[in-house]
Amino acid sequence: MNYYFLLEDEKSFIKVLPEWLKYMGIQNTRVQDITYVRENNYVMQSGQGVTQLITRVLFQTIDTILLNPGKIDQLIVILDSEEYNEQERKKQVENIIKEYIEKKNCVVGFLYKVFVCNHCFETWLLGNGNLYPDIRPEGDFQPYYDEYNIKVNDPELM
Repeated sequence: MNYYFLLEDEKSFIKVLPEWLKYMGIQNTRVQDITYVRENNYVMQSGQGVTQLITRVLFQTIDTILLNPGKIDQLIVILDSEEYNEQERKKQVENIIKEYIEKKNCVVGFLYKVFVCNHCFETWLLGNGNLYPDIRPEGDFQPYYDEYNIKVNDPELM
């Protein structure tokens, strides 16, 4: 099984995803790009932000997969919900993919899945309550301590 991960950002998730895949027991090997895909590989690409991902990079990625038939089994798009709720963003991207494939009028030999991080992936990372200080700090962080207390408030709802 070969995967093509299209990720919204080029920093946080690209660093975390390979470790998560290992943790989940996925033994696939990361390769530089689709030309190196053989068996049990995956490719990761940045979408360069939500706007670029849904207006340009997603189409380029689909075209790349179509130009390399049989190499990719699943396209997995991972992006932030930002101003949308998770279901709205997911439906938006699924519709964009579906419409693009219909417009190209071609047979697609891969599945696709869309995963949406509630608000943003970095918010989820910051939600580790064990890292939040128990004692109210002095200095620059003090005004933010109560407002953004992740031990009390759900970071996805802030």
